[in-house]
Amino acid sequence: MEMYAEMHLVFDNDFNVNEITREIGIKPSECKNRCETKVSPLTKKQTEGYWTLKSSVFNECDIKVVLDELISLFADKLS
Repeated sequence: MEMYAEMHLVFDNDFNVNEITREIGIKPSECKNRCETKVSPLTKKQTEGYWTLKSSVFNECDIKVVLDELISLFADKLS
């Protein structure tokens, strides 16, 4: 079984998600400002902006190992 973890920060406003990268110095796995996202066919509005960090993929059944690796990507950046 393969397993990985993702952390998503989601913004329903025009927050510049690139500021997160600049402030903490971590390159995200993926990010988009709200103005760069698709328009929802239901609401006819831009979907939320997001900043995502993804762990490595593990052949592991222990979720703690996977989460520990994800947390290690940003733990030293926290005050």
